[in-house]
Amino acid sequence: MVNQFIREVRRRFQRLEGNIYLIETAMFGNEQQYINRCLQTAKVSTIGEEVSQLEKSVAKRLRVKYAVATSSGTAALHLSLMVCGVRMDDLVITQPFTFIATANAIQHAGAQPAFVDIDRSTLGLCPDALSRFLDTETRMVQSFCFHRQSGKRISACMPVHTFGHPGRMLEIIDICQQYNIKVVEDAAEGLGSRLNNESDGSLGDFGVISFNGNKIVT
Repeated sequence: MVNQFIREVRRRFQRLEGNIYLIETAMFGNEQQYINRCLQTAKVSTIGEEVSQLEKSVAKRLRVKYAVATSSGTAALHLSLMVCGVRMDDLVITQPFTFIATANAIQHAGAQPAFVDIDRSTLGLCPDALSRFLDTETRMVQSFCFHRQSGKRISACMPVHTFGHPGRMLEIIDICQQYNIKVVEDAAEGLGSRLNNESDGSLGDFGVISFNGNKIVT
């Protein structure tokens, strides 16, 4: 079904003339006015009235207690892993089908990615594959999960909401809780998507959304 959809989209694009850009930044309404106001105050980074308002608006939208702006989605993933207690030489479970920032954030934290296959229907981390991996490749020692072959601790799991499609998060979270593994949602593309009326990025221990130029808002 996914392959048929991709082929159909490709056929539509082939009938169009001119360039098709990966990123086309949308500028309309009052956005130019807001940008100019930020420039005038010289607060164009991670501080200022607009940033504080954005944090409050995102928290309200996702129905979470707090939202904190960082310099990038990659930095937010890195920070989330650090707060989760990921240590040097730990393993962090994630999926191979994602943007490089997911694995980069894991390595920035001093850990290594452990890749588990994706689900055909969501293109996100497959709970069945995750369960098989943990059942056969790991063991519990003093309430912590360790990879049998390498002896490394598995401290976190980072599923990705690929193309904004909600992953099977309830199953993933349930499995990870059985193994005392923290869950960091890479919901960079997931702002606005919901699973059982819960927003992408609001289900795990931490969730990260992005306002990079190729994301849904920008």
